[in-house]
Amino acid sequence: MIFGGFVACSDEGPEVIPAPIYTDSDGDGLTDSREANMGADAQDPCDPARSSSYSAYDAENMVWAAADCDGDGLSNGVEVVQGTNPYADAISDTDGDGLTDFDEELQGSDPANPCDPVQDPGYDGFDSENELWAQSDCDSDGLLNGEGLTSGLNPYEDERVFVSDSYTQNLSEMNIFEGPLDDLKLSRTALFYDLNTSLFTDYAHKLRSISLPKDGVMRLTGDGFLEFPNGTVISKTFYYYWDERNPDAGKRIIETRVLIKKNNVWQVGNYVWNPDQQDAVLDGDWHYYTVDWTDAEGQPQSVYYAVPSTNACITCHNKFGEQQLIGPKARALNSADVSNNFLRQWMDRGLLVSDISLDQVTVLPDAFDLSYGVTERARAYMDMNCAHCHRPDNNAYTGNLDLRYETPFDQTGIANYADEIQFRIQTSIPSMFMPELGTGVMHPEGVDLMNAYIDSLN
Repeated sequence: MIFGGFVACSDEGPEVIPAPIYTDSDGDGLTDSREANMGADAQDPCDPARSSSYSAYDAENMVWAAADCDGDGLSNGVEVVQGTNPYADAISDTDGDGLTDFDEELQGSDPANPCDPVQDPGYDGFDSENELWAQSDCDSDGLLNGEGLTSGLNPYEDERVFVSDSYTQNLSEMNIFEGPLDDLKLSRTALFYDLNTSLFTDYAHKLRSISLPKDGVMRLTGDGFLEFPNGTVISKTFYYYWDERNPDAGKRIIETRVLIKKNNVWQVGNYVWNPDQQDAVLDGDWHYYTVDWTDAEGQPQSVYYAVPSTNACITCHNKFGEQQLIGPKARALNSADVSNNFLRQWMDRGLLVSDISLDQVTVLPDAFDLSYGVTERARAYMDMNCAHCHRPDNNAYTGNLDLRYETPFDQTGIANYADEIQFRIQTSIPSMFMPELGTGVMHPEGVDLMNAYIDSLN
């Protein structure tokens, strides 16, 4: 053994004290002096910690051989003898995919990624109790592995059934819903959404959905409509509860309107529900129903509900010969309440990409949320109930009114036509009543809001 030394003073004169320079007591490949300098324990072969690629250890050192530096229950010496890596855990499976971290490192896969390597649908070697595995989505079907397993689905096989991108004779064949149709339970590939302020339709309830094609994503570009890929299906189902105080008492489903985007053009179709409520049939004609129900205050109500023809639908959705959307504007899907913000939810799921940050998108107020001012609420109401026709890029536009939420007030025409607006939203003359289509009764709450707004302009 080779020593250096340093000099210490004493009464008897200088004394040379030997200091080990090349001694490696623990066999970890670092001299004792170097470990002392770096603050490591020269008697601990696992201090400092080493990566799995480290190989400068002394396998003949008994201290090193007796230690277990990767904590896998096998001593370093045993691992050397059996050919495993003493610095790579030969037992632990960090990601729960059924392959040890050591084996994954050998084959070049990621020991912290439960979906690497990719496994065949029949694979069952995973550890379902592993949280990392359970919280991953190895088949990219929108369900976490644990959720899929609980639902009886294969976590390694995408078993989703996508909504049909063509009109079928019966609504049940579209795959928008699953289970008994009258349960109105959306299928896994149909995304529920709602709007901050919605179009009034004779007090009917509405269930809205967006269905994207496989691997399809939406794009956010501003306050207006999202950009949807071809193959997108948007549905809106109209229904009434027999008794608003007790939804479990049942409901009367009237119609399901369906828009399909093909070749960058929106197609319009409508399904009318059968009396037995078991299915709905594609039908382009007008239909009329008397619907009676009890409202939330226990008062009997009745409405003469009109299911519009396909041509009537086109009238409202028309944009110089092409069909446009009405409801799903970004500002109507955006919300200060994160738990109710559909844009944020879809971004988090990778279903919505954006050219802008979410805080650049306006939040359209709820027209009946009194925490907002009357101007904001009335403009939101008009944006959803009037602006699909009263806007410059619609055939119905006459240059008089532009009722979009973003239009500056002095460009809307509201001040010049305030009296006519008030008259038309509450007249009993059918030919003068507004909205022209989509509703058969006056909306008292909307009328009160609009009257309060127009009165505030004086």
